[in-house]
Amino acid sequence: MRSVREFFDRWAMTSRFLNADRLREYLRDKMDDTAAGSSSSPPLVANHYTVRLPRASSPEIRQLDQSALQSMLAEHAATRGYQVRGELLVELLWDDALTHPVIESAFTLLDGTILSAQGRLERINSTSGEMMDSCQIPGVVVFRRSASGRFAWASNSSNLDERLVDVPGEEVSAVHARLRWTGTHHVFVDESTNGSLINDKRIRQAQCEVHYGDTIGIGKETFQLLRLTPLEADLVMETEGFGHTCYPITTERHYRLGRTPGCDIAAPPIMLNVSRTHAVIVGEERGFVLYDLKSANGTCVSRHGDEVAVPAEGLLLEPDDLVSLGQLMHLRYKLRGS
Repeated sequence: MRSVREFFDRWAMTSRFLNADRLREYLRDKMDDTAAGSSSSPPLVANHYTVRLPRASSPEIRQLDQSALQSMLAEHAATRGYQVRGELLVELLWDDALTHPVIESAFTLLDGTILSAQGRLERINSTSGEMMDSCQIPGVVVFRRSASGRFAWASNSSNLDERLVDVPGEEVSAVHARLRWTGTHHVFVDESTNGSLINDKRIRQAQCEVHYGDTIGIGKETFQLLRLTPLEADLVMETEGFGHTCYPITTERHYRLGRTPGCDIAAPPIMLNVSRTHAVIVGEERGFVLYDLKSANGTCVSRHGDEVAVPAEGLLLEPDDLVSLGQLMHLRYKLRGS
């Protein structure tokens, strides 16, 4: 019965049927979800809500005022007796790709910066692959069995750098798994009886690295680990006699490399060893992936003194890689902030 109800709730939230009252109810429900599982008294709730809305929403939705939504949530918190730390913030964003609203919640410091955010988890419909909701995550995420029988993003009042994820289902252990940020990458530690799925591969009582773009299966729920912001890097020309032109790149898009002037990163016409459309760099959640486009003279990468040919499935670039097109055009990959 719950699945039928969820279907009609989701249908009512599409841009065609969404109205201001439904959106306010959705926001209040999101605050209630962050209160669920809180061990503090009164319950501690998130104070930063990012509302991503379909650009095709009705004029009524497009005229909503952020400050009015903040006041509405503040009144709801007072009525329910919730504890809010820091300023209560609601941010409205518009997205062409969305058909329904998505609300992300986070805890912020007094200056408005997100507390130790190391990415975000999206909850995915395992049948359609559509995002259901998402939450920004701090340094530690604990997946545990939901005592209430419903899914919830919860908080740990004694440690705000820890996010609790309540997952319903008898197959979920009391403390099922943990996701930890090491400072350079995430590690997933399974502590369950029935195991978890990482990219559809089951692990049980074990740990493994997980990367942005990877999926995590807990019980009947599926999550995807995503970056908070796009990754940014530079490709710097290192071919002797051609200067040190810097090409900024971001994981929000793809970049064609070749001798054709229309390429995003164009080789000088004199470099005849470089094909007209030689290679492409694809921005993905995991980083920048280099593909050779069946060029005449090949694409390779020099890494730690070794030369690595680019395979058909592509090559994930690492900081300080030297990308060579046709053994003539050389570009140094520099990750910003690394």
